[in-house]
Amino acid sequence: MATFVCDPCRLSFSSQRLLSSHNSQKHRDYAHATCHDGTELCLRRSNGSFTCICSDDKTFDSIGGFRKHFQNGKCPILKDVKFYGEQDVHESEDDTEISDEELGLEQIPAARKLTNDHSHGIPSDWSTIKETKREYDHAVLHACSATDYRPDEQKRLLTIMDSYHLRPLSLCSSNDDVERNALTHETHLQSLHESSTIVTATAPKKRKLEPDTSTTRMEASLYSALISAKNTKSLMIPWRCFSIKPQKPKNAIKFTLTTSAFNESTNDIRTRPYTVFTLCEYDNANEDSNYRVGSLLLQQVANSMLKGIEVIDIKTIHHLRSKMKKGDMLQHFDEIIDLLGDKKSVNIIANNDLNDILQRIASSLSPQLTKAN
Repeated sequence: MATFVCDPCRLSFSSQRLLSSHNSQKHRDYAHATCHDGTELCLRRSNGSFTCICSDDKTFDSIGGFRKHFQNGKCPILKDVKFYGEQDVHESEDDTEISDEELGLEQIPAARKLTNDHSHGIPSDWSTIKETKREYDHAVLHACSATDYRPDEQKRLLTIMDSYHLRPLSLCSSNDDVERNALTHETHLQSLHESSTIVTATAPKKRKLEPDTSTTRMEASLYSALISAKNTKSLMIPWRCFSIKPQKPKNAIKFTLTTSAFNESTNDIRTRPYTVFTLCEYDNANEDSNYRVGSLLLQQVANSMLKGIEVIDIKTIHHLRSKMKKGDMLQHFDEIIDLLGDKKSVNIIANNDLNDILQRIASSLSPQLTKAN
C-alpha cells in the first residue's frame, strides 16, 4: 500500500488527501489577521503553535482550532484570519484543506451536473460548472448516509472510500435546489465529462442466501455493541474449557448446579432436565421406587456438601433403605451400611469406597433418566 510522507515532521499517511489535510492544518506557518478596529497584523507559528494576541494562554496547534476561536466570537480582538504557507498560497475563508491545484495534482471536478436531456452537451471546461454546496468529505459522508456517525467512524469510512478510489458526485435537480450525492470510481469521471448521462437506479440483485454457519440469532445493532463493548474479551472466553480442580469437589458441585441447573430454560418446570440429583422429584415416579430413593440419597449428599457438612449420617441411610424393595439399589445401600460398621457417620471427602458406591448408584439411574427426560 502506497504511503505519503510529510517532509517536515516525517509522519506517514495512507492517501494524498490525508497528507494535504495534515499540511493544511499543521504546516501553514503564517496568518494575515484583521482586528475589529481594522488593524491588520501578521502572525507566525512559533514552536508548532499559533498564539492569539488576546491571551498568551490561547495557543493552537491546528488551523481549525484557531479558526473556531475567532469565528465563535471568543476572541475580543481578532475579526478574521487568513492562513498561508511559505509560497504565499492563500486559503479561502471556508476551506480547511489545500486544493488540488495548490498541490500540483491533476484537477478532479468538484461538481458534475447530470441531466436527463441528451440535447444539452456537457461543458468541456469544468471551471464553468458552479461550485458544489458540500465540501469533499461532507459529500462522501452524505452519499453513504454517514453524517450522524461518530468522528472516528467517519474518518474510517473516508479512508476506506479513498482506498477504493471512490469520488463523490453532486446530483442537482432542476425542480429543486437540493444537492444529492453519489459515489463513482475516479476512472469514470472522464467518461462522465465526455458524454451526456442519464441517472437511473440499478435494480438490486437477489442473491442466494448462504447456509447458516451459526445457530446464534442476534440483532445487528446488538452485535455491533457487543463486539465494540468494553468487556468484549470476557465474552470471548471459551467457558466450555473451564477446568475445575479435582481436589475441590464442593466448588465442582456448585459450578455444575450454577451452569446446568439454574438458567432461564431450566428454571421452567416444563423444560427442566432431570439429573441424578433431581430424579427423585419426577412426577410420574412411585413414592418408594428404588431409583427415586437412590436419587434422593445423591441429592442429600450434594446438599450436605453445599452446606459445608462433609459427612453423611447412618440414620439417613437406614431411613432410606427401609423404603426400598429388592434389587441392585438395595444391595448398594447394604454396602454403604457395611462400610459404616459401628460408626454413626462417614466422611464424604477422600472416601474412595463410598465414592465407588455412589457412582454405581448414579449409573443405575441412567435408564430412568432417559425416560424422565
